[in-house]
Amino acid sequence: MPYINRKGTTRLVVLVGPYVLKFARVRIFFPFVRILAWHREGQMVATAIREKHREFSFKDILHILFLAGLQANLREYRLCRKYPLAPLAWTYATLGGWINIQRRGMEGCTGQDAHSLLGPFDPNILRSVDAWEHNLGIIEGKCCLIDYGAPGVEEFLKERYSCAK
Repeated sequence: MPYINRKGTTRLVVLVGPYVLKFARVRIFFPFVRILAWHREGQMVATAIREKHREFSFKDILHILFLAGLQANLREYRLCRKYPLAPLAWTYATLGGWINIQRRGMEGCTGQDAHSLLGPFDPNILRSVDAWEHNLGIIEGKCCLIDYGAPGVEEFLKERYSCAK
C-alpha cells in the first residue's frame, strides 16, 4: 500500500514499493502562513519580510507560491545525471518537473553516516538543507542523499565530485 508523506513544504511524497513519486506542490497560502508565524514569534511583519527576504520581489513570491517544488524536482533530475558518481538516489524520470519518479531509499542513515558520507561542509552552501538524517537513505547498503533538490546542493556536489560532466 502506498505511503503518503505530507510533511514537505514544496513537494508531496508518495512511497510505492521500490519507487518514490514526488509531486510539486502549489501552496498559495504558504507565504501568508509564514508571515503570521513571524508575527506570532514576536517579530513585526515588515521587519520579518525584510530580514527573511532581503529583496522580496515578485520572483520571490512566485517561488514561494508555486515554483519551489517544480524547481526542486527539475534540480534532482538534472543533478543525478550531471554527477553520476555522487551518492544520490537516482531520479528515473520527471514529467516536466511536476512529478519525479525516483529510487526509494530505506531509513537507517545516522548523523555519523552523514558525516562520513558528506564530510565537513560549509553550512552556508547548504543553508536550506537542515536535517541531514531526514534527507539520507540507504540504497544497496550505502548511505545516499534521497532529497537533494534544495538550492546550494549543486555547489556542494561540484566541490566534491570534480569528475562530473
